[in-house]
Amino acid sequence: MPNDEEIKQNLFDVKNAVAQQRLERLMPSLDVVTDLERAAYGEITISEVIANISMRHRDEQIRGQRPLP
Repeated sequence: MPNDEEIKQNLFDVKNAVAQQRLERLMPSLDVVTDLERAAYGEITISEVIANISMRHRDEQIRGQRPLP
């Protein structure tokens, strides 16, 4: 488990990465941001974040793309 200082830095890094995506006019899904925040707290690993993204992407291909809000 990361200590408080590491968690603080990890959350800063997540917010920075999300902001960078938004500057590029890309909107990461709430699911992805939530997974990244969980990884920042040490609840899941980055490998699990990637696996979750892959699973959602695969499911979307099977189900079909949802319309943008």
